[in-house]
Amino acid sequence: MGTWNYRVVRKEEKLAIHEVYYDDNGEINAFTSLPIAPYGEDIEDLGYTLGFMKRALELPVLDYDELMLIEYRPPD
Repeated sequence: MGTWNYRVVRKEEKLAIHEVYYDDNGEINAFTSLPIAPYGEDIEDLGYTLGFMKRALELPVLDYDELMLIEYRPPD
């Protein structure tokens, strides 16, 4: 079963947070084409989501155009 996380993606010299999905080998399998806004049912839940998004700032920035070249592979 694959995993996902938030990642910073550069598109046209602007940065945004996207969800990125990985296959069982840890390779990027898919991503959200539109940026993700923080969300939550309450302040605590919103803070939890923001914490995960903040972790994306510690990872290498991904390039939107390169991500668009990835062919989606549904899980087996």
